[in-house]
Amino acid sequence: MAVRAGYKGAVYIGAVKIAGSATWSYSGAVRAMLPDDEFLDEHITHIPGQIDGGDITITGNYLMSEDAGQQLLKTRYDAGTQITDVRLYLSHTDAEYLTPDDTTTPASFATITNYDAVGSDKSGVGTFTCTMKVSGKMKPVY
Repeated sequence: MAVRAGYKGAVYIGAVKIAGSATWSYSGAVRAMLPDDEFLDEHITHIPGQIDGGDITITGNYLMSEDAGQQLLKTRYDAGTQITDVRLYLSHTDAEYLTPDDTTTPASFATITNYDAVGSDKSGVGTFTCTMKVSGKMKPVY
């Protein structure tokens, strides 16, 4: 079988697959750079500041009425749950994924910031977008 785009990828929260998901992206962590200047300094220098954990975006086909995964997104959003068990699979077959790092103190987690951004394309297929904010960092698992 020929490998297709998205063929091995998937998104899970715990044991629940977010069905209908077609793409996911992780923006990556970003370190803030803080200005380190004083009066009469002609040039501003910068020092490294805190690290922002980044954002996760999941998009796909809207299946809210029939998909346990999309219903779980709503439940976790409504509760403001700290999600430690989201897995962004690069290859579900080979168990390669990104997940919040549980070895940090405190443990990293993601929080759903929007789960119900919906739309429809010209063929009539409904789409959804879910966004999550990462607190801490993501780690790769191979």
